[in-house]
Amino acid sequence: MKRILFFLVCLYGVTPAFAEDMPIVGVGNQSCEVWNKWRAEENNAVNTLLSEWVQGFLSGMNARSYVLSGMKEDSMYPLPNQQIVNAYLDKYCMQNVSDDLFGAALTLFYEVEEGAK
Repeated sequence: MKRILFFLVCLYGVTPAFAEDMPIVGVGNQSCEVWNKWRAEENNAVNTLLSEWVQGFLSGMNARSYVLSGMKEDSMYPLPNQQIVNAYLDKYCMQNVSDDLFGAALTLFYEVEEGAK
């Protein structure tokens, strides 16, 4: 039962983004422009909050992959540490200012997934 509930929570967090009329809520809907602003101001508390949200998202996507694969361990991918996430977000958000952190996190996950294959 706990596994099913966990799966539904992970799925709920991802599903709205794929529907045009359903927004992402919380930190994930912050724009890359906001990321760039806080990074430029070197606001460590906000930078940490935003990058940890991305790390949590990546972990959730990893768990989702694991559950959807029938819990095969090879369906989980090594995830980047906070420094790598920050560097990725810096580059991504400079190139995609109007995108949001959800888009950045999803793109990063797909890159991690592709790199693991």
